[in-house]
Amino acid sequence: MIPNFKEILSELSYRVEGGIPDLTKESHVNQLIDILRENGISDAAHLAQKARVYFSYLNEAKPKKIVGNDTTIVVNKKSGSVYPVKTSNFNASVHDKATTAQIKKAKSNGTFGNEEPEEIPAQQGPNTFGVSGGGANVFPGNDTQSSDDSDSTKRKNPTQIKAEIDRISIQAGQSRDSFYSKGYHKSESEEDAGAAPGNAGSMLNENGSCDVCEWALENDKTDLVSAVSHLYDNLKGGSLLEAADKRGIAGQQDKVPSISAKELREFKASGKGKFDKLSDGQLSRLMVAANGGLIKAKKIKEGIQANGWKEEDCTINGFFGDEGGKSQQADMVRQSNKIFGPDGTEIPKNIALQLVAAGGGGANPSDTSQFAYNSKTGDLMIKFTSDKDSFEAIVAQSSFQKEGSIKKDQIDKLVQTGKMKKADAEKIKTFIDTQTKTLNAIEAELKSVGAEPAKKMLKMPVKDVINQFKTLSGGANPQAYYDGVIKKYMGKPFNAETPAEAVTQFLKFSSMSPEEQTAYVTKVGSPKTTFTSKEAEIIARLKSRFGLDPLVAQKIDDIRKRSVAIERKVLNKMNNIQIGIKGGKVGLGDYMDATNFIDKFHMGGAMGDKHGVFAYNGLFEVVCGKGVINNDIISQCMNTNNMDDFIRKFGSTKEEFQLSKENQITGSVRIAYFLNDKKQKIKIGEKRQRSKTGANGRFNTVYKWDKDTVECFKRKNGLA
Repeated sequence: MIPNFKEILSELSYRVEGGIPDLTKESHVNQLIDILRENGISDAAHLAQKARVYFSYLNEAKPKKIVGNDTTIVVNKKSGSVYPVKTSNFNASVHDKATTAQIKKAKSNGTFGNEEPEEIPAQQGPNTFGVSGGGANVFPGNDTQSSDDSDSTKRKNPTQIKAEIDRISIQAGQSRDSFYSKGYHKSESEEDAGAAPGNAGSMLNENGSCDVCEWALENDKTDLVSAVSHLYDNLKGGSLLEAADKRGIAGQQDKVPSISAKELREFKASGKGKFDKLSDGQLSRLMVAANGGLIKAKKIKEGIQANGWKEEDCTINGFFGDEGGKSQQADMVRQSNKIFGPDGTEIPKNIALQLVAAGGGGANPSDTSQFAYNSKTGDLMIKFTSDKDSFEAIVAQSSFQKEGSIKKDQIDKLVQTGKMKKADAEKIKTFIDTQTKTLNAIEAELKSVGAEPAKKMLKMPVKDVINQFKTLSGGANPQAYYDGVIKKYMGKPFNAETPAEAVTQFLKFSSMSPEEQTAYVTKVGSPKTTFTSKEAEIIARLKSRFGLDPLVAQKIDDIRKRSVAIERKVLNKMNNIQIGIKGGKVGLGDYMDATNFIDKFHMGGAMGDKHGVFAYNGLFEVVCGKGVINNDIISQCMNTNNMDDFIRKFGSTKEEFQLSKENQITGSVRIAYFLNDKKQKIKIGEKRQRSKTGANGRFNTVYKWDKDTVECFKRKNGLA
């Protein structure tokens, strides 16, 4: 259901005292939740918290307008911007008086400013996203420099702030304890926002490392045994550590790859019996999270020193990337006086709020954050982190469809910066759309490849099919797939009267062609009923159980080959257009491929990008259990810190198909590389196409660092 936000805001205005909604107030947020519930919104609390985050940074970003008769409308000689200044501030070396025509034009095209813009630091050329500008230009298209002088002159008394900071801190701690107790879970009620995307293992790593970071700084601890003991004591008895279903990691018996068997044995022995009841999977995950927390604590210590603060004046809070955590971060930013990065650089408050809201996305690809509050000054230092359990972990996930949309946005920016002709851009964007539709049509065929196996299963005793059906799904409910099919096929339009008949109806529907399925549901008056991807996955699993894979193996392989070929076709087509960069030209396809890898592997900051968190030195880095990946390490391992240089040296191998033991195509992989000064190919990482849902599932894309680059990361961290 799509809510009518105009009516909801009107109702909220009616209910709150004073008639003006203020989502920084808990009572107003609760009123909003009530109204959303009344309007049938199932995730009311989640939506209200999002609204609270957005309200917070929009409210901070309101510019102060210059009004009155003592103003002069000027044209900035350098930028051409039109805006008012106080007449006493008119500077003939900077300003020209604007003519009536210039004022009219600026107002008509929306470029008329409310105030004089601050000087933006220079940047060498546009960044990965086609955006020029210095550290201030974090969110292209927005006025990123707040003119609200409350940041500099209207400082609040730190003692007044302290109570609110303590409240947020307690709230964050209660949220973490709740996740420790309940484990990984989706929203269970309208008061519970649920976990951020991921799984139980990633939740333990993210929450656990934040927990240990706070503990280590508070207790001046640096040893891993004590850190794991602390984390184990906090997690003991809770579902996150002990549940064997998807809520917890107890069922994940295998150790994480970054911990060797020898390290695990020696560490368990050092615990003197305390860790003996833990499986290798549990203990190794505790070790990774705890070590990550110790790394974060060391980095925060360095940041406190760089800001010239004293540790005893600072309290540390770690935040997990759920929506509740985002609102808590926004509250803490809003309450504090000034915001600083780990290197002592001040971050405008409106930018800090936008970065918080963008957490988990391209402008801020973080999972967690650490906030250090200085009780003597009322100021805040922030740092964002992405948490992995090893250097070999998946870096990013995507799809051809998502990346096509990103490519089109980049093409528009290339036109804006004069690097590409508009006519060429429109042709390429149309080609991308056409190929996306072609790929969707090809992958839609995967739903119908189960028709022949379904016909075979229809001839088997239904009892045998049901026996297999009830064990298809993993997790806490092994017959979840079976239960879902029974519910659907005993309802309209199939109207089965018994579970056995429901399974038979399901197999009959599965054995139809897409055209026959459409004709059937239309005839019985239920045209919106479809055969879903989940049902295609069920047929694929049943097919394998009954040894029917050979019936469709060739057809699936053909679909896989045609779908993988689409991306190469698009890249080759784009390479017909040349893009100018420093030192020469490259094909648009290679340019897009290189910038895509830069984006997915968070390499922008290492290449001079000033987008999002990369606008501020040290504000973001990846913590990988034993070490970190940051701008300095990436630029050293890539042998460059210049984006154009990297793009010019970038290349990738042709796609290689991945095969199952039955020699059926299960995916494809291609390796990105750069050419060093000796023209040697240095491997960067891999882009792998694979199905998450079995033989009949669509491909999605995952990115991982190549082992050669991983070895470089380890060397730079002193681990190899």
